Amino acid sequence: MDKVLIIGCTETTKVLVPALVKDTKLVSELCVASKTKEECDEYRKKYMGAPVRIITAGIDVTNEEKTLLMMRIFGPSLIINLAPSRLNKTIMEIALKIGASYIDTSYTDETGDTSIIDQQFELSSQFYAKKLVCITGCSFNPAAYVTLTRLILNRRMLDTISGVDIIKIDSTKNDSGVSLPSVAEIKKLHEDSRVLEDGELKTMEALKYKTTRTFPGLGRRTLYAFDNSVIDSYKRGMPDIKNVRYFSSLRKPHLTLVNTLKKIGMISTEPISIKGVKISPLEYLEEVMPKPEDNASSHKGTVNIGLLATGKKNGENKSVLMYFVSDQEKAYNEYGVTSLGLMSALTTLACFKLVASKRWANPGVFTPGDFEPEFLLNKMDELGLEYNTQLDADPIVIEEVEEEQDD
Repeated sequence: MDKVLIIGCTETTKVLVPALVKDTKLVSELCVASKTKEECDEYRKKYMGAPVRIITAGIDVTNEEKTLLMMRIFGPSLIINLAPSRLNKTIMEIALKIGASYIDTSYTDETGDTSIIDQQFELSSQFYAKKLVCITGCSFNPAAYVTLTRLILNRRMLDTISGVDIIKIDSTKNDSGVSLPSVAEIKKLHEDSRVLEDGELKTMEALKYKTTRTFPGLGRRTLYAFDNSVIDSYKRGMPDIKNVRYFSSLRKPHLTLVNTLKKIGMISTEPISIKGVKISPLEYLEEVMPKPEDNASSHKGTVNIGLLATGKKNGENKSVLMYFVSDQEKAYNEYGVTSLGLMSALTTLACFKLVASKRWANPGVFTPGDFEPEFLLNKMDELGLEYNTQLDADPIVIEEVEEEQDD
């Protein structure tokens, strides 16, 4: 059994805490720590009588002296880092100093900085020397995608893979009949998209390309090419796959809203002065627009997310579709989170269980994709994340989006 420290109060925390406080085989004591201790205290109050003792702490990991003092008092053997990924290396260095193993959820930040994982792997020899395990990138994106791709090869569904298309279809509606895009989605709609093409990163104009296809259980849907950090995960972790794209559904009201915001300058990142206060229009949107989790209680529908791998089988062209389905109402009723939040949290929980049970015991720095895919996917299945497979899927064919003319 391990003393476990969770750093950060996020949607993932809402799923991890109730699972860990009843897992007496893997957890002896749990500490939830965050900059805002009051958030953590809510978990202590809610789960005070649970089988595993829970305590809380305020923490600012940029203050190394105070952080080390708190951690040495608690003495965790495993740290689950849910803080922003720009703090990954800082928390890893602290883990090394106190002799704790470590997992986190992401190795790219909101700016798209891909150097974070390079910095993390620079510490691999130190984790190896201290016989500590470090697993980075344990959320659904990228862990599930890369693991599914490795499974396709391991089980010889395809002999070789030349390309992977990530597919996300969000069928969510709320009580008003529609759902608003998040500010993060608005940014993606505004930014140019990257694709991996013949092993090289290339850029295409935002919302320039789309594909229309029939998806199991959902019917015919139109998907647009977007930028996503999972492309970098493939470039680093599976360099033999030379072509990677990310496609997501997009409701027409969302597109209309984003185009309107763009036309009136509300997506600009350039600060403007309002009564002596400088703020960019996009920062203003981040303050006033609801976050997806704020309206989770009214969400209905499903999120279907997975990948289409294209390659060769017995010398013939073939495509394989693998995907997960998450129900919004079930995610909120059981955990109070969005379906995407639940998928990420359960993937992280599966990674935790594999580390804590010593199934992933190699010392050093790794990603979930570095291990046998069955380990993670079987654990995800146990937790309720079951994948579906379509062995003879149609390949994606993209077309240019015609510009709509103003009336």
